[in-house]
Amino acid sequence: MKQSQEARKKESNWGLYLGIGVVLVVLGIIGAIVLAPNAPPSDTTFSNEELSFQGHVKANPDAKVVVVEFSDFQCPACGTAFRPIQDLVERYNTEIKFVYRHFPLVGTHPFAVAAAEASECANEQGKFWEMHDALFLNQSTWSPIGRDAIRNQAESIGLDMEKFDACIASRKFVPKIQKDMDDAVRFGVYSTPSFFVNGKRIDGFNQSEIERAVEDALKQ
Repeated sequence: MKQSQEARKKESNWGLYLGIGVVLVVLGIIGAIVLAPNAPPSDTTFSNEELSFQGHVKANPDAKVVVVEFSDFQCPACGTAFRPIQDLVERYNTEIKFVYRHFPLVGTHPFAVAAAEASECANEQGKFWEMHDALFLNQSTWSPIGRDAIRNQAESIGLDMEKFDACIASRKFVPKIQKDMDDAVRFGVYSTPSFFVNGKRIDGFNQSEIERAVEDALKQ
């Protein structure tokens, strides 16, 4: 009984801290949108360095072609893009650097920030990509339920749950997620998923357009 009470207390605290984090991110993204200058033209080219800042990297980190995705774990369109993008990364594994950054759409996806925080806490244990994959593969399972189901995903990939719960409670990754969101707005991103191939923005998920951009960049 005591153990059950302690577990419930942990889950309750996790929800409280998470709620505070979500409020901070919501306020931040509203401020970013209000204060940001007009979105840059779609043909604006940004540097790979600024686009990749503090992102999670897969494939070849030294590749000359860099694909950056701004995404939201609760976004259905991002879930649809997950497998094709995974295939693209595997196909061009030695030729591209793939970077994932957060852009949770807090107005429509109430658990997107929670999922982003969970992925960062998984990264602290060296399992960002395992959590990334689990969240997208099981999106329909956890998305209607929220934080407890997200926690189940963390448990399913073998995380140390005591460390995970402490990480979530600390809210330490809210500023990092906010930085991703602020940068996304500065780069003209307002929807997910959004991609950049060597600094050029591709709004939405268009598989053929992304592949064509990668092929063109490889030829340069």
